[in-house]
Amino acid sequence: MEKTINLGDKQVKLRSTAATPIFYKNQFKHDFFGDMLKLATGLDGLNTNDDGEVDVDKLDPKVVDNFDISTLYNFIWVLAKGADKKIGEPLDFFEQYESLDISELFPQIQDLLFSSIQTTKKSTAPINQKN
Repeated sequence: MEKTINLGDKQVKLRSTAATPIFYKNQFKHDFFGDMLKLATGLDGLNTNDDGEVDVDKLDPKVVDNFDISTLYNFIWVLAKGADKKIGEPLDFFEQYESLDISELFPQIQDLLFSSIQTTKKSTAPINQKN
């Protein structure tokens, strides 16, 4: 699956394949699915104001402990690298951005993340039928 997102003031093409979780593990030495669950849980707990921005005054320390911005950046980088092999290392890639709105990033990439681990095959297991 491919998608172009706004990253800062630039449009960046992202790509996810069945190899994305393996590439993620090889690059960052972390489990793709485990990190995805932690990230989703952490983002879900962030309170936002009416403008959709993270409300720093309402941050729960438990949520902050579960949230690691570098994980979100790692996912974005691995998806960008999947679309463009010429992209440099993560630090070099993100140094070109002055700031990024984290509240907008996960919704833009979540379908790509889930597409690399979901199945499209229908089950061939027999369905229990009553006779």
